[in-house]
Amino acid sequence: MKKDNKYHLSIDSVKPGMTTAEVVFNKFGSVVLWDGILLDDAMITRLKTMGVQNISVFSDEPIEGISAAGSETSGSVSQQFTLDYERDAHGIKQVFYEISSGRSLNVEATEQVLSSVVEKSGENRSIINSIMQVRTIDEYTYYHSLNVSMLCMLIGKWLKLDDMNVRKLAQAGLLHDVGKTRIPLTILNKPGKLTHSELVEMRRHSEYGYSLVSDIREIPPEVAVAVLTHHEKEDGSGYPLGLTGEKLNLFSKIITVADIFDAMTANRSYKGKDT
Repeated sequence: MKKDNKYHLSIDSVKPGMTTAEVVFNKFGSVVLWDGILLDDAMITRLKTMGVQNISVFSDEPIEGISAAGSETSGSVSQQFTLDYERDAHGIKQVFYEISSGRSLNVEATEQVLSSVVEKSGENRSIINSIMQVRTIDEYTYYHSLNVSMLCMLIGKWLKLDDMNVRKLAQAGLLHDVGKTRIPLTILNKPGKLTHSELVEMRRHSEYGYSLVSDIREIPPEVAVAVLTHHEKEDGSGYPLGLTGEKLNLFSKIITVADIFDAMTANRSYKGKDT
């Protein structure tokens, strides 16, 4: 098999004889198929019934209308953006699921999503349109992380930051909620108001996130600090450190703006919570 013929496809486009290129997870983070599995009709049907929407596969032959190592293409730029957006959300979802399963942050997979985000720097309208779409509650964290990353990138461009800092800023936005992989789903997706103890635990996600990324050589220190401090406020009323404005780095402040904007447009179970 030619391992370079890798595609990210909707489940409806997957055919028997293709091989899984990445581990397939369900929405609860459980592995349903390992990578390297030869797919047949029964497996594909099972994935559909489990609600799996997209998977990465290897194919022996090129697929008409689809670029290798890419997504299904279309003649419309906006449609292509949507396909890429869904692929990137799937990518960050898999990264988060792997962490939930006890693995460390997959830097390579994160960098792939980050590169895709940065490449979209000129597509302002498509970015805002995607952000305004309503998402399901259990998918919120993944789309939110991607949205915040794109918004951070746009804000960085508007502020005329150099390319290196725009990329770092987008990376900080992408990873700002990675600590939520350590929060129980019963708290993360609770439809009602959080109890005091649940709120305390929810607020620890910034500390959990910092612990996940701070020792990774490929993560710049200012990105790790932004992950830790993205819920701090100018007046010192934020968490976890109660920092005031002059002690906050620029990335933290930008993430806060992007975070609030995306949260205001989202349909989520804990909308309005101080998270």
